[in-house]
Amino acid sequence: MLYRIYTEDKPNLNRLAGAYFDGFTLLQGIGYWKGQPEACAVIEIIAEESEAKAIYCLARSIRLTNHQESVLVVSLPVTHKFIID
Repeated sequence: MLYRIYTEDKPNLNRLAGAYFDGFTLLQGIGYWKGQPEACAVIEIIAEESEAKAIYCLARSIRLTNHQESVLVVSLPVTHKFIID
């Protein structure tokens, strides 16, 4: 599964995500909430469905630590293969 966590961009996201997962991608940009622009981030993690609990724990940790009203989690089925040679 590909999990995406949509959140406000804060300097502690690397530390928070790294506490749960060894590998992830952090994308930064500008998002809009209630018509207002804000710095946003998307954390992408490819993980097994059995790791969904850790995804939701991370999202909750981000929301509580950064005093956010909400954090969005999206999950998408994907096929993946690591190319190592």
